[in-house]
Amino acid sequence: MLVAIACLGCATGAWLMVTSTGSSWPAKVAGCVGVIFFGGGGLLYAITTLYNWMRHIPFFIIYENRVEIYQPFKLTYHTIPLADVKRFRLITINSVKFIAVDYTTASLTHKLAKTSGLKQRMMAFNVEASGGAVESFLADGLAMKGQELCNLLNSRLKDNNRITAK
Repeated sequence: MLVAIACLGCATGAWLMVTSTGSSWPAKVAGCVGVIFFGGGGLLYAITTLYNWMRHIPFFIIYENRVEIYQPFKLTYHTIPLADVKRFRLITINSVKFIAVDYTTASLTHKLAKTSGLKQRMMAFNVEASGGAVESFLADGLAMKGQELCNLLNSRLKDNNRITAK
């Protein structure tokens, strides 16, 4: 919600640029673009956040054999099967905590083979930024601390591996 407030604050500043009598036409055009971009983005973010809050939609669900992460703009869950995961680890990128998903070699090869070139380049960037993980998800802003969540995911992964090995 803080992002939505910041966006709407920037849109207000852009609106002041548009309505100012002493600004030139390039400043007014930049102000209009700012109002559309920041105002629209802030409203969209605020609406989706309030929708998820009112409907009590969980961001993160841990099952016995999979993990599901809610994608708010798609209104669906992204499923990560635990059989495809080697481990979960906590990483920090620019003081923001993420949980990196390290896939097994076979599932990583399959994941790269079925994606487009653009998505492969994005995955390569994520590998470089996170130190080897193709996928990661935000650990800040959840009710549980990042390290506790990572430990819980790794213990669930061990339990799943023990069950599938039998």
